[in-house]
This record gives sequence, structure tokens and C-alpha cells, in this order.
Amino acid sequence: MAHEGGAATALADQPLDREPLFPVPHEEEMDAGRTRFDPEAVVWGGRLMLWGAFKKLVVADNLAVYVDTVYAAPTSYAGLPLVVATLFFAFQIYCDFSGYIDIARGAARILGIELMRNFDRPYGAVSVADFWHRWHIALSTWFRDYVYIPLGGNRRGIELQSRNIAVVFLLSGLWHGANWTFVAWGGLHGLYLLLSLWTAGWRQRLVAASGLARHPALHRALRLAVTFALVCFGWIFFRAASLADAFYIVTHLFQDLPQQLADGAALAELIAASGGTATGFWALVIMISVLFAGHAMPDGMGRALLEWWVRWQTWQRWGAYYALTIGIAFWSATDTNAFIYFRF
Repeated sequence: MAHEGGAATALADQPLDREPLFPVPHEEEMDAGRTRFDPEAVVWGGRLMLWGAFKKLVVADNLAVYVDTVYAAPTSYAGLPLVVATLFFAFQIYCDFSGYIDIARGAARILGIELMRNFDRPYGAVSVADFWHRWHIALSTWFRDYVYIPLGGNRRGIELQSRNIAVVFLLSGLWHGANWTFVAWGGLHGLYLLLSLWTAGWRQRLVAASGLARHPALHRALRLAVTFALVCFGWIFFRAASLADAFYIVTHLFQDLPQQLADGAALAELIAASGGTATGFWALVIMISVLFAGHAMPDGMGRALLEWWVRWQTWQRWGAYYALTIGIAFWSATDTNAFIYFRF
């Protein structure tokens, strides 16, 4: 007790102006380090979160109903159902993943944190290389900086550049899971880029000879359509449960397609098997068509559209907010799925 009293006395006898053991910051220092409330950040963050929730709960999860029905038993279908499920999955995975990112970015912005943009209208890409500049930007940037460039990038000739591209995309497939379907998906995208690299000169001569160079809008539309088709073809391997399923889908994708488009019976059977309605199905088709149109427009037009939307009157903007909220409340899928990229 004597020792404790001596210690207490020693502390009590310290000069009052001596620096304390745990100094309290001055009020000015506290203000300097404090994140101040930013109403504009809250508005923009709320918009991102609302839009992300709509993409996930209304678009992605409702598309998943049809995708899961077909890809759970692909050998039960041929032609149109396989095409529909594959196209729907392209937009399901985009709306699911980008919706998650939008919610995260919106919440972070409200808290004063700016996260990087991870998607930049990827289905508006005009080449597979352009797609990878727009899709999952964080992952593609990481592979570029920590795998492709350390391997030598494109600085050591076309042979080594081709090897580096192949390595990067095979690794990106493995990153998604230890399944041959992911390896095939990554390898397929690597092959796309290698063919683009090897045929660059030939394609330039073809564009010049065909006269497409004089019609840039048509040329861009063709490039966009081909790129979208290649990306959707790759999604078959990404989504299929096995390589056997993937190869069945690839070989039966266009079987009896003209007849199925004419009579509509196959589509009606798919809607019934999925437990959906014709109205709900076509509403989804309209939504992803509008989304694709937004991706496909030139960058300058997209920025102009955003600026036009920002200039809306208050009642117009709030009308859009209420429309999205009502959509989430009434058209969310009955069974909400976990985010797809939570698996990786």
C-alpha cells in the first residue's frame, strides 16, 4: 500500500503544465481530421445504392429464374431456350455484380470514401480487349500490373506477348474456381485476344477494301455486335456446370431455331417451366434491351445523357427514385440469390 501511495503522490505532484500521458487533441485539430457531412455525396451515394439494388433484386434475380431452369438440365432443351438462357445470363451476371459494386460504392461515397469504378458499360465494347478495359476493371488491372507486365508485357516480341496473354487469361480462369469450365472460359478469352493480335493487319486491309472505313458508325455497330456475340459465347463455359454441359449447349444452340421462333411453343414451355409469366418475361426483355442500348451508345452520347438526367427537375428525379423503389418492392424475385461473385 505504501508503494501505491507513493506512486499516486508522484503523479499528483507533477506540474499542471506538463504534457499528459494521453493528450487530447485541440478543437482545431479535431475539426481538421473530421469528415464533414456532404449532402451532395449522400445524394449521389443514395442514387448508386438504389440503382444497384434495382439491378440486383429486380433484373438479375428475375433473369436467374430462367437461367437456372435451363442450365440445371441443359440436355432437356435445344435451340431457343438455350439462346435465351445464355443471353439472360450475360445480363444476369452483369446486373448482379455491378449492382453489388454500385451498392458498395454508394455506401462508401456517403461515408466520404471514393471507391474505384469497376464497370464501364462493358457490353458497349467494340473488341474483346476493349471489353476487358470495361469489365471487372479492378481484377483486369491487377493481372496487368502483377502478371502481364512482370512477364514482359508486349515489350519482347509477338511470340512472348502471345505467351503472356495466354498465361494471364488461363490464370484468370483459375482465379474464379478450380473447375475446367472456368479454365475453358479464360482460355477462350485468351484465344480471342491472340487471334485479334495475329490478324490485326489482315483485318485493317479488309476494312479498307470493303469500304467500312468510310462508314464509321456501321463499322462500330458490326464490331460491337461481334464482340457481344463472342462474350456471350464465352459465358456458356462460365455458367455451365461441366464441360459436357457446355459442349452440349454449344452444339445445340441453334437447333430448330427458325421453327421455334415461328411457332413460339418452345418459349412458352420455357416460361411455364420457370414458373414465370409472359408479361414478366417480356418485361425483362425490355429492361435488358434498354440496358444494352445504354451500353451501346457512344461514350460522348452517354455522358450527354447523364448530364441531361442531372438537369432534370426535382419532381422528375424523385419520380425516377419512386419508380425504382416501387420496382424493388413489387417486382423483386421471390427467391433472392446470393451475389454471384461471393462464390469467388
